[in-house]
Amino acid sequence: MFCCRRRAHSHAEILTAGRLVAPADSVDPVESNECQAKVTNAEHLFVFSHGILGYGSDFANLAATVQELAAGSEPRVTTHLLRSNEHHTLDGVDSGGLRVAHEILDALDDRDGRVTRLSLVGHSLGGLYMRYAAAVLLKVAESRGVDHLLKDLVFDTFATFATPHLGALCQSRKLGGGKFMATVGPFLPGLSGMTAEQTLMV
Repeated sequence: MFCCRRRAHSHAEILTAGRLVAPADSVDPVESNECQAKVTNAEHLFVFSHGILGYGSDFANLAATVQELAAGSEPRVTTHLLRSNEHHTLDGVDSGGLRVAHEILDALDDRDGRVTRLSLVGHSLGGLYMRYAAAVLLKVAESRGVDHLLKDLVFDTFATFATPHLGALCQSRKLGGGKFMATVGPFLPGLSGMTAEQTLMV
């Protein structure tokens, strides 16, 4: 029996400005006992993404509850609170989604192949980040050269709540419509920047 061991590579080589770049010669066969150890220590990783102007710690209680409820389950449930978008939630869903994809790949690397199932949970804008990142990860899984990182990974659950998948309706017409937004928006966190342009239905 053989499994694949990663050679070190930068995710910047994989995800460059939203494009997939696959490094060549990135897998090695290793002995079956190492593979068996990974199966024994298998993890189901839950990744949590906060919303606009939020912090990874916003999900601390929920993450702890998930681990408590899943105690003793196989594979073992572990959690990761995303932090790459802290203080960076106004520059667009695509930018934030790519940061999330990078961080998830790093989290998988850190666990050295033990993760066999992956679940993504997002709140509000974090749900849009997760949706974008999921699409990127699926492309990475299909790409030549890096498929060893995700090819045997099961995408288990995708859950979002209070997420504006169809855009966020802004009732600005009662307050002067576009002129109001143009005047006041720059002074209101969350109503300015690329994220607002992409999500608000003004």
